[in-house]
Amino acid sequence: MADQPHLTYKTFFNREAAEEVQELLNEHGIESKIIENFTSVSLTFLNNPSESGIQLAIQEKDFEKANDLLNQLTDVESSELNGEHYLHSFTDEELYDILAKPDEWNEFDYNLAIKLLSERGKDVNETKLIAFKQKRVEDLAEVKRDQNAWVIIGYFFAFIGGLVGIAIGWSLWKFKKTLPDGGEVYVYNDRDRKHGRRMFIIGIIVLISALIFKLFVGKIS
Repeated sequence: MADQPHLTYKTFFNREAAEEVQELLNEHGIESKIIENFTSVSLTFLNNPSESGIQLAIQEKDFEKANDLLNQLTDVESSELNGEHYLHSFTDEELYDILAKPDEWNEFDYNLAIKLLSERGKDVNETKLIAFKQKRVEDLAEVKRDQNAWVIIGYFFAFIGGLVGIAIGWSLWKFKKTLPDGGEVYVYNDRDRKHGRRMFIIGIIVLISALIFKLFVGKIS
């Protein structure tokens, strides 16, 4: 059976932090890859910050195992704190926001938020935590609203044969994001994806036609 493709598991702003987590995963038999993604077409033209920076990618089948591993380790660390962490100054609402958006925080902060809320007598049972995670996956799975401005810009550049139009078309058509559970969904809705496919094809046709015309004119002259 062929290996599964590696999907983005976590994103970091520096390579050292990514390598620390990678080393930990490797020690527990979880294969991972570090991908530098500062020059993504989709980031450059369509502002997708979730796909920027240093990405740590693992196979989809390992997402749950990796989550369990990191949660266990950070839970032990959080139990050793003596009130010095900045989360101690967070309100209950701010701590719940961490639980509602675990993908935006590291495992240490997530587990400490649970611990602090529990100490304050707040409800943080397993059912509520699962509901938070499911709601977050549903929210992230929602496609972006109509990208009318980018559709117009993309068609303009596609018809003049610019690579910008081809890049925008490909991004609208094919760009995906990885969810916290390892699943993948298209970023843009069906309408924009259809426009993206059309402008990508138009851009390729116009570009090839322009190249052929230049070669033809060059031979004549």
